[in-house]
Amino acid sequence: MCILQLYAFPFNCALLKSNFLLTNGPLAFAVPVWRNSLVFHDLEKITSLYIHIYPGLLLYALRWYPSSASAAATLEACGPMCVNDLLPAAVVYLVWQLMYYIKIEIVDRARLDADPSLQTSLRWLAKDQKNVLHRLVLKVTRAVGVLAPEESFDHRSHKTKAIFVLTQFVYTLLTCLPALVTYDSFSWHVVYGLGMFTVAVFNGVSRRSSFD
Repeated sequence: MCILQLYAFPFNCALLKSNFLLTNGPLAFAVPVWRNSLVFHDLEKITSLYIHIYPGLLLYALRWYPSSASAAATLEACGPMCVNDLLPAAVVYLVWQLMYYIKIEIVDRARLDADPSLQTSLRWLAKDQKNVLHRLVLKVTRAVGVLAPEESFDHRSHKTKAIFVLTQFVYTLLTCLPALVTYDSFSWHVVYGLGMFTVAVFNGVSRRSSFD
C-alpha cells in the first residue's frame, strides 16, 4: 500500500490517510503486542521490528516533511483526519485479511500442515499463552460462551480462525484511534513514535537479560 501511494497514487487522500492510520495504528502497536525487540545481532527480531515500524516512519516523513510543493498542496487539500477516514482503512484491512486467508488456507495449506514448525500469526497467537492479547481474548470468549471454560485455542479449528479474524478486525479499528490524533499533531506523533521505539529497546534489553 505504501508503494502504491509513493509511485502510483501520490495525490490520493483516501490512500494517504488509510496508510497513515494502518501504519501508525495496528502495525505500530505490533511492537508491544508481538514484543518486537531492537536486537541488532538477531536477524529475525530486527527484520520483524523493521516490518512493523518502518512504514510508520515513512508516513511520518510524508506527513510532516513533504518532499515537494505538490505534496504539501495534497496534504493541505486532504484536510484534517476525521472518524469517517476509518472506513477506507477498514476496507483495506478486510482486503488484506482475505488475501491472507487465501494465502495460508489455500495456497500454502499443504506446506503448513506438513511442517508444524512454520509460524503464522494465527499459530503464534493461538500458542503464545503469555501474550496479553491471547489471554484477553481467551478470557472474553470463555466468558461469553464461545469457548468452553476449559477450552483453549486450536489454530486448526474453524472456531479459532473466526475468533482470530474478528479479533484482528477489532484490534485494527481500536489501534487506529490514536492515529486519528497524531495525524493532526506533530508533537503527539513524535511522542507516540518515540514511545513505540522505547518499547522495542526495552524488549531488546529484557530479552538479552533473560539469556545472561
